[in-house]
Amino acid sequence: MGYYKVINGKTFDADLYALAERAQTKDPDGKISLETAKEMYEAVIDGGVYSKVEHDTVDYLLNHMSWNPSAKRWFLGELEIWERAKDAPIHRIVDGKEVDKELYEIAEDAVATNKDKKISMADARLLYEAVIDEGIYTSVEWETVRLIKKNMQWHADALDWFDKQLEDWQVDQRRFVPISLDEIAKEHFPEDDVFREEYDRASRLIDLKAATMESFDHHEDIKLLIRLRDGRRVEVKSNLFELHEGYVELRGGVNIPIGAIEKVEI
Repeated sequence: MGYYKVINGKTFDADLYALAERAQTKDPDGKISLETAKEMYEAVIDGGVYSKVEHDTVDYLLNHMSWNPSAKRWFLGELEIWERAKDAPIHRIVDGKEVDKELYEIAEDAVATNKDKKISMADARLLYEAVIDEGIYTSVEWETVRLIKKNMQWHADALDWFDKQLEDWQVDQRRFVPISLDEIAKEHFPEDDVFREEYDRASRLIDLKAATMESFDHHEDIKLLIRLRDGRRVEVKSNLFELHEGYVELRGGVNIPIGAIEKVEI
């Protein structure tokens, strides 16, 4: 999601809300038309994840905005179809572990079709592209790669190449690129928390509370290291910093989900 709109303490997707709000003056009779409904649908699915904030926004708009009946039926129908397709299984169980179905089957197909039953350089390139396609090396992908290495044979040069490319890509992913407040307000954030461990989440919250105090007392710049939905890591600075439930507010009303923050530097 790009940025948030908070109404009565409730967090909404600002882009999605603006489309519906604009319909009150732009669309016939001030009702959300089919054209606007299509724009709203694209806004929901653009990141490939139907986040809680987007879900709450849609629920609010369905109940508090005026809709053309046919536009509302179309919107709900298309959203239901998309959700069903999105929820189709993408994982499978191998050796008692959850793995990425597509990634593992690339390796299985390679072993089944190659005469020597080994993963070749061409196969290694396909596997590498499948890992990096979403810009983030997930724990499920990591487990999948481990099991592919464990359960299947590789040509030595293919395995060396794959490991080197993956290592270089991970190093590059760990770099944080400076970004302005205006720029980050237009970005999208991951649906899930970047931290899996409760200890890391608790430590981050302590740092955020300390940053709030520092901003209030001294108005010094606070640096946040943030992961975006596409896997990029960016850093942003602000000398106005307020901590809310679920997000932090920076100068200019820019809101960042707490779950997207990897590190706080005071």
